[in-house]
Amino acid sequence: MGFFFENKLIIFIGLVCFFLLLEQFFYLNKVSLKEKKKKFIHISLLAIISGSLVSPFGVLFLVWFSGVWEQSPLRVLSSHNYVLAAIIGWLLLEFSVYVAHRCAHSFPLLWKFHRVHHRDQNLDCLSALRFHPIEVGYFFLFKAVVVVLGVPVPAILIFEMSVGSFALFNHSNVKLPQKLDRILKWVLITPNRHHYHHHALDGDTQTNFGFCFSIWDIIFGTFNKKTGKPELHYGVLEKVDSGTGEKDSVKTVTVQKSNIEKDPIHIVEFLRMPFK
Repeated sequence: MGFFFENKLIIFIGLVCFFLLLEQFFYLNKVSLKEKKKKFIHISLLAIISGSLVSPFGVLFLVWFSGVWEQSPLRVLSSHNYVLAAIIGWLLLEFSVYVAHRCAHSFPLLWKFHRVHHRDQNLDCLSALRFHPIEVGYFFLFKAVVVVLGVPVPAILIFEMSVGSFALFNHSNVKLPQKLDRILKWVLITPNRHHYHHHALDGDTQTNFGFCFSIWDIIFGTFNKKTGKPELHYGVLEKVDSGTGEKDSVKTVTVQKSNIEKDPIHIVEFLRMPFK
């Protein structure tokens, strides 16, 4: 286990390269190398900012915060059954991310930052790194509500490693065999499941909020059961006049590339987008 913690950056970079390679041979949607190159440069810069200025401090904060309540439920449980406490802690952390993700789609202020992620029109494993640093930060606040219950530190560290790895997988432009996807979708958030979440149509965007497992979507009624290769247009639908004089998104509109917000693939625009 120590090997993984000490070499987590190298392992994560290796996973990115692995999925980038898979996407060249087993892709859901064909993407030109020119587009991919530009995206790689600017999203890598965004990931470096979040990964160096936010994530390390966020993880340290979670580790510290997990110990502030001496008689916390999971700390008491871990003294009797450490493995069970770690499993429960991991599941609660997964639930906190599910809640944070739903909130990001429900509250306008949070959506301003999450929109940076959703304006991506060519979904692939690099999309898993396209999060505004401020959004990365407030996700840690949601996780803090859980870790104060005494989540064991190894469970926190394993979760932080696994959630990033799962995000690479379910954002990837990798085509799974339909039969395999039909089985896995009830347990894991597969690329097909999460790609529906990135469909510009609001009815699909409001589904499949999980990052790792499908359990929370199934329990709370946000699981999208659609099957087959998704013929989707990714991105954020432009706001249109609904006839009331106000600009609003229309859930029933036919999604076409012409009515999806233009995606400025540039590090400066990624950082400025929520404030425009």
